[in-house]
Amino acid sequence: SLVEGILSRIPLQKLCSNEAVTRLELTHEGINVTTSQRQLLVQDVVLAAPPRLVARKIEFLPPLDQQKHKALENIPTWMAGQAKFFAVYEKPFWRAKGLSGDGISRLGPMVEIHDASPSDAGEGALFGFLGVPAMYRAAQEEELQHACLQQLVQMFGAEAGFPTQTFYRDWYSQPFVATEADGIPLGSHPAYGLPAVLVNIWDERIILASTEMSSEHGGLLEGALEGAERAFRRIR
Repeated sequence: SLVEGILSRIPLQKLCSNEAVTRLELTHEGINVTTSQRQLLVQDVVLAAPPRLVARKIEFLPPLDQQKHKALENIPTWMAGQAKFFAVYEKPFWRAKGLSGDGISRLGPMVEIHDASPSDAGEGALFGFLGVPAMYRAAQEEELQHACLQQLVQMFGAEAGFPTQTFYRDWYSQPFVATEADGIPLGSHPAYGLPAVLVNIWDERIILASTEMSSEHGGLLEGALEGAERAFRRIR
């Protein structure tokens, strides 16, 4: 509802959705933005994409110097190498057994499981993060989903084997989320923040606003909100 509310205040002719930005070119008139469908002339560009995607998928003219490009490449995208399994049930049956729906496991494919049921206590839902490395998941998607369901049965009982719906999403396979470098598991939460070398790109006309630019909440939703607020203050 928040996103829809913001969109309702933007004229339709100003929206260009589902268009990949492929090139940014600095000119005397401003910045020429090339997307998969059109060209636009703007004065500022706010990039909310993960830094590694900015470095790999957008061509800069003139090119970014090696130091800036390397800085973008070296910022990992939090959770980009993860996969998630989601099972929906008619009701949160585990609660009647006195179970929270939360769990930690070192045996099944999911290493962390949580109750994701809606607050109105109608349907029930369980989701978990897979602990299988990204490089091994691509060829085993069907087998992994079956194993996830069996793991829920082991942990929460036979009823867990009869969901009304299941969902599986591998973020590492999403071209606008992850790069090959994100397949390497992170041992801990990275120390995020806007590197000094990336503060001034094209006389500060390129504004990096992804969650990774937040020093306090990098990688999280709160970091994305901080990035948006900082970008808004800097727009000319």
